[in-house]
Amino acid sequence: MGITSGGVSLLRFASLAVVLSAVHPWIPLILVLALIPHEVLKRRLSEARVKGTVALAPERRKIDYTQGLLFDPVAAKEVKLFGLAPYLFDLYKSLFDAAFRRQSAIHRRQTLLAVAGSLLSLAGLSATAVLTMQQFRNGAVSAGSLVMAFRAVQSMPAYAGGVVRS
Repeated sequence: MGITSGGVSLLRFASLAVVLSAVHPWIPLILVLALIPHEVLKRRLSEARVKGTVALAPERRKIDYTQGLLFDPVAAKEVKLFGLAPYLFDLYKSLFDAAFRRQSAIHRRQTLLAVAGSLLSLAGLSATAVLTMQQFRNGAVSAGSLVMAFRAVQSMPAYAGGVVRS
């Protein structure tokens, strides 16, 4: 039985955490507290986008049908003949406005969560950069270790994503 990609990501994440703990013991904890919630939020946002699209499908079908009645040349003749154009225009406008409001509310919520997750991730990565630079300034790590630490920190979000996706 082979190791799954999530297992590989976990192994890489843990290995880099051990390496980074040599630079400063708080760095792995900061990265876990910042990156894992960020990745969980990204996954939930992706799921919410799909659910939002599916939830809007019936309204979108009604809008498309009404639009077809109004703008299809064959259907438009009948609409005009029976005097349904004002009714269908009003129906189209109300359906469109309702779908737009609903979709806007979904997007606002998703945007707030995405910004919060990104700020959390940024705070964690910034904190690790500050700790690493302090260690370098104090002479606790060499220039090579500094470069290695920054490269390791740069790789951590991808491995955190792999852990969460598994």
